[in-house]
Amino acid sequence: MSLWSRMKRIGKRRYVTVNFRDLKWVKKPNHGGYGYTYSWDLPDQPAPGMWVEVEGNDRIATAVIDEVDVKPQPGATIKPVLRVITQHELDEAREAATNREKLVEAGLPIWLDMMRAKAGLPVDRELPPKPPTGWPDIPPRKGSVIGQPAYDRGKVWMRAHHRAVELNRMEDAVIFEQIAQEWYARGRKRKKS
Repeated sequence: MSLWSRMKRIGKRRYVTVNFRDLKWVKKPNHGGYGYTYSWDLPDQPAPGMWVEVEGNDRIATAVIDEVDVKPQPGATIKPVLRVITQHELDEAREAATNREKLVEAGLPIWLDMMRAKAGLPVDRELPPKPPTGWPDIPPRKGSVIGQPAYDRGKVWMRAHHRAVELNRMEDAVIFEQIAQEWYARGRKRKKS
């Protein structure tokens, strides 16, 4: 920014657009999308990607700055950014997110074995009654539903296919993909009126 443009800005109010994001998604802030405009009255310099706290519709919320020095809509009520989220808070959120990811990933082999059992393949261990934390319920191998419910079941089987490929469980991957495709075919069917 040139000296002239900095001098012109002195005394002018600054505005930023933010996207609401929960701190649990600190590792994947997902910038972009529809931004909400807030005024910037803090001493820190705003920057895209900076985490802040703002007043949402019904509570104080965390958000990520998407754009800086935007022009607000004429006549809009603009609330101020309340504060910048500290590095310590971001580090704690990242650590919690990493711990959640580890917990979920630790359950992957069990979840794949549960999918394998539902597909009618042999499993060499006792399986829990419910999927591990962070994993979806096990959909049936076959069924009579059509439309979106069938498509949703196919998505779970396809997710199992992709994760089985990552772990080089190719027998599972082939079967899971076949089941997913069967569900997708049912998902394309519509009820007859």
